[in-house]
Amino acid sequence: MKVESPCINVCQIDESNSYCIGCLRTLEEISNWQSYSEKKKKNIIKLLPNR
Repeated sequence: MKVESPCINVCQIDESNSYCIGCLRTLEEISNWQSYSEKKKKNIIKLLPNR
């Protein structure tokens, strides 16, 4: 099953924690998302609720 991006089109980085205020990913995670394996994407998705 393909892991979809958690992007919700609210793209702004919170300078206090370096996470996007929309999807809670880092700039690195956002920019590399397409090249990540499905396993890595799933692991990132699991981390998001705790950010």
